[in-house]
Amino acid sequence: MNRLIAIASGEHKSVIGPLATVLSVAAPVAVYIGLIYATYYYLVRCFYRLDAWLLTAIAVVLVATVVAAQSGIDVARCLVILILAPAIIVVGYEGRGYRYEAEALA
Repeated sequence: MNRLIAIASGEHKSVIGPLATVLSVAAPVAVYIGLIYATYYYLVRCFYRLDAWLLTAIAVVLVATVVAAQSGIDVARCLVILILAPAIIVVGYEGRGYRYEAEALA
């Protein structure tokens, strides 16, 4: 559904605005990332400072995406900004998080 909304918006055939288009993609991404962290905490019962920093950085990217859409930036560029949210998790865990994960699972 989100893909159809984004395609229709890109072809200028959409009845919703760019902000609603970006929100229709950003909201599920935020829920998905939140559920990943909730599942991780439920299984491991540890929450490190790195996790708080990563969640803060992800929240900043999500808010920046919505603010960019609201300020009139093209939807495609807003979606490129949104791609950075899951990338933050990958960079954080490849950089330092794997040590915490190994400690938590030991």
